[in-house]
Amino acid sequence: MDPTPQRRHTAPMNHERLFDEAVRLAYQCFDDPTDGHITGVYAVIVWQAQRGIAPCVTVH
Repeated sequence: MDPTPQRRHTAPMNHERLFDEAVRLAYQCFDDPTDGHITGVYAVIVWQAQRGIAPCVTVH
């Protein structure tokens, strides 16, 4: 195992890109998403990004 630190393969997303992803996911998951749907998805994505689990998205 190589002990040297490795660079990330992807750059972290800024808030604008996170919001764009939230809009995309909301339209993908809900028939007619409202602002509440989009802000809810955005809140989950931001929460996960702050904890280092940004690729994991769960939408109910």
